[in-house]
Amino acid sequence: MDKSWIALGRMADGRMSKLSNDGVKLFLQFAIGVIDQNGNLLCPCIKCVNVYRQNLQNVEIHLLQYGIMQTYTIWHQHREPRVSNEAYRDDEMRVDGDEIVGGIEALVEDRIRGESTDTTQGEEVRTFDQLLTDAKRELFPNCTNYTLLKFVIEVLNMKVTNHWTNKSIDMMLEFLSRLLPKENLVPKSTYEAKKILRDLGLSYELIHACINDCVLFWKENATLDKCPTCKTSRYKISHGRGKKIPHKVLRYFPLTPRLKRLYMSRKRAEDMIWYKDKRVDDEILRHPADSDEWKEFDAQHPEFSLEPRNVRLGFAVDGFNPFGNMKNSYRLWPVILIPYNLPPWLVMKDPFCLMSLLILGESQPGIDIDVYMRPLVDELNDLWTNGALTYDASTNETFRMHAALFKIGYTNHRCYLPEDHPERRKSRAYNGKIEKRKRSLELPVEKIQHQLDNVAGVIYGKQPSNRKRPRQAPNWTKDTKAERTGEIRGRIINILCKLEKIFPPAFFDVIIHLAVHLPRKATLGGPVQYRWIYPIERFLGALKKYVTNRARPKGSIVEAYIVKECITCCSIYVDGIETVHNRPERNENRGERQQGLTVFKETARPIGLITRDAEMSQEIRDIAHWFVLYSSVEIEKYLEYVFH
Repeated sequence: MDKSWIALGRMADGRMSKLSNDGVKLFLQFAIGVIDQNGNLLCPCIKCVNVYRQNLQNVEIHLLQYGIMQTYTIWHQHREPRVSNEAYRDDEMRVDGDEIVGGIEALVEDRIRGESTDTTQGEEVRTFDQLLTDAKRELFPNCTNYTLLKFVIEVLNMKVTNHWTNKSIDMMLEFLSRLLPKENLVPKSTYEAKKILRDLGLSYELIHACINDCVLFWKENATLDKCPTCKTSRYKISHGRGKKIPHKVLRYFPLTPRLKRLYMSRKRAEDMIWYKDKRVDDEILRHPADSDEWKEFDAQHPEFSLEPRNVRLGFAVDGFNPFGNMKNSYRLWPVILIPYNLPPWLVMKDPFCLMSLLILGESQPGIDIDVYMRPLVDELNDLWTNGALTYDASTNETFRMHAALFKIGYTNHRCYLPEDHPERRKSRAYNGKIEKRKRSLELPVEKIQHQLDNVAGVIYGKQPSNRKRPRQAPNWTKDTKAERTGEIRGRIINILCKLEKIFPPAFFDVIIHLAVHLPRKATLGGPVQYRWIYPIERFLGALKKYVTNRARPKGSIVEAYIVKECITCCSIYVDGIETVHNRPERNENRGERQQGLTVFKETARPIGLITRDAEMSQEIRDIAHWFVLYSSVEIEKYLEYVFH
């Protein structure tokens, strides 16, 4: 079937051509078999985007007036079969390597379809009419490379990527406005550029808080002027002059639209179910989905796990000084959520760390953080219970998305109580069981002194006679299998027992004892890189760079973060420039695979000074030889035979 007429829908002259008219009639004849009882069918024009139903006459008018969706070349919504999932993906997304070349039109289509689940048809048309217009308007007469929308996206992408100030963007826009023909549509300022993208961005809410952290003036307290707990005024004293200024303001970034946006892009929607479709389940801990806690959650909540698009979230809170001056007591405390559905190379990256709350306080919120967490907790409860209607761009269907907070808690502390404590016998208030386990061993003072007396021959300080211990073979590690964590824990306990014969009890503080629990924690929660603080610290460093107005640090961070969110989403659809999605990795270790043994296949960037023709001792040669043998999958069976 000839579908070349679809490309003519880009221009008004093309839509009025005979080839386009014949193509529309051909489509209507093909789709007549899917008309519903009311005589309507899904309209594939760029306004209705297969979301709204129209009668045959209106569908014909829409296709001639607005044009058909440029990416709708396989009419699967109108009974045309898909050849295969891969063929459909390639046609819809037009993937070229790792770059998505769907363009700005695909962005507008995805945005309209992704948002249509929460708004009426009239609201949808009014909201995106201007967006569609900007996506088609030439930047200047006879400009074939850039529309107004694409130009604004690329300019703001450069601003976000290179941390340009508003003034530098204003100067550049003014220069381009003078450089290009007089009829150009270049925005006059950064403010005007942001206004063009306002329908693509996400919003945030300002919620007033009590100065003593008692309550939020939200929902049932929204109309109060005084705190219902401490009776303190909600506002600063202004003596009746000017606008009322609250003592504290919480910035809240609604979670639901941000999770829905992950499914708005065809590429990201596929990444969100990577753990289900493409993860290799070979009992090796590479992803949180390999952990016991994830599997236990699936067993306890089978309804949730049946839908792989349901989102599992990590949670992190940390504070920072936006001015970089530790003498200043001003602190901001972001609450960050991380979608664990994503593959390992995306999950902990900056673009996917979702800031949910921005709390102001001179010190750590402590237990008062529960007050500020209420909007997020209420939304998480709603996502768990009711879910949110979400459009999946990869399958062109709508589903109800639920979310759960993935967090490990260590309970059952009753075993540390005395054996006759009444709390041990209470079952309903805890896990439904009576606690019969004994508490951990407590060393008496006499035994500690006896161990100290047995310690001898220890020389402290950096004296010349204190020679370093001989160099040991390095502890090269590979991906840890879940079944080996128990073995590792046993080895750690044996090592600690041997150390007790050498070192005094003071050596065995909580950090040393922590090693006993690390294997079990890895089994429960998966690899440590999905739970440590380093990505969060980098994220806070990025937020600190957003402070351009030291008098309004919170406003600077929030406004810059909103622009960054928008550009991060839009830049997926822009090709030919560097974005957060295609920039080179800091550690480019995923090069071309070479031939030979597995240990030599991966190309890697060398670390440290490269020396040539250096002499290598026999000890270093033996270590290198041992590493090659230990890391080569091809001889694992031989090594097992030798050792056992």
